[in-house]
Amino acid sequence: MLHVTDFLHYLYVAAPDGFKPHDCEKFKIWLDTQIGQHQPAIQSVQIVLRENLYGFQGNQQHAYLKITVTDPKYAPKVRSAFESQGAPANWNGMWKTTGKDGILTFDSIQYVLRFMIDCKVSAFRVWQQRCV
Repeated sequence: MLHVTDFLHYLYVAAPDGFKPHDCEKFKIWLDTQIGQHQPAIQSVQIVLRENLYGFQGNQQHAYLKITVTDPKYAPKVRSAFESQGAPANWNGMWKTTGKDGILTFDSIQYVLRFMIDCKVSAFRVWQQRCV
């Protein structure tokens, strides 16, 4: 059994043009209201440089928002707020979307697998330790 207390789920969204580091806290507060929970759903929002996983783009890094949620159950709600029709998470209209198309998010890796990758946990190592 493994009890982890400090790993939080997150997803990425391409940062819109004009989004600055000082916007992160305001966007976090606003996004929390869009998710509509009785407790905080958004832990943090930060700008990070990453490569797009979909299609080779010459190893170019672009600005993405890393949105960390307080509980993994909120990740689908955040994703839906970006990807659903009209993109209700389109803060101040900063993302340029076309009508029904939402904003693409990057969080297709399951929570447990993301934890194992980020924390460098190998299933083989866990199995090996159990057999010793």
